[in-house]
Amino acid sequence: MHRYPEIDLLRTLAILGMIVYHTVYDLSEFYGWAIDPMSTGWWIFARMTAILFLLVSGASNTIANSRSEKIWRRTILRSGQILTAALVVTTVTYFIDADTYVRFGILHCIAVSVFLLPLFRKLRQWNLLLGFLMIIFGYATAGTRIETSLLLPLGLMPVHFISVDYFPLLPWFGVVLIGSAVADFVYIRKGCPGIPFTFPKIQRTKLGALGNLMNRHALIVYLVHQPVILLILMLILGKPAF
Repeated sequence: MHRYPEIDLLRTLAILGMIVYHTVYDLSEFYGWAIDPMSTGWWIFARMTAILFLLVSGASNTIANSRSEKIWRRTILRSGQILTAALVVTTVTYFIDADTYVRFGILHCIAVSVFLLPLFRKLRQWNLLLGFLMIIFGYATAGTRIETSLLLPLGLMPVHFISVDYFPLLPWFGVVLIGSAVADFVYIRKGCPGIPFTFPKIQRTKLGALGNLMNRHALIVYLVHQPVILLILMLILGKPAF
């Protein structure tokens, strides 16, 4: 099946961005380094990484749906895989800290977004406008507090809600829809074969092979990267100062 190197490249950059940011976070949180991962620069870096993940998710799933004869079967399977991983993250973070555990993080957002995408398929390029409207509405209602946690997926938070990873559908599903609209226009409607570069020399190196492996197994990388980072830091810097 034809792959688009530019989409693979963006996904790889998102994975690398995630690893860099969480390394910085771990150095600050567990080793006391004078780095503030919540400072403006690092906050922007983290948000740009998340935006890349969501744009690529919207684009790649739209392309995959256009090639599938059984869209809903594929959608349910893929969404289920991501949701399973999301529930693993929820469970692990709950046992680490029950006050700030992940209840609707980026994996939850992607899982639900993948499931919803076929419902918006016929809107095609209109998803670009709808996506921006969702982003505007999501930011306009950000910080709204209510008495229940049932509407957390929509960005409406209960009082005293805190989470280490929170990506509600409003505004973030809007980013997924923008990725979907761009992919629909460029690759499906216009039939673009992809940007004509393949980095053949790089792809034949060990670094290129590692990039391809991470790209094809991004979900697994997401699940294991934090323990691997902490293990490497322990080997280099010793036990963390909890």
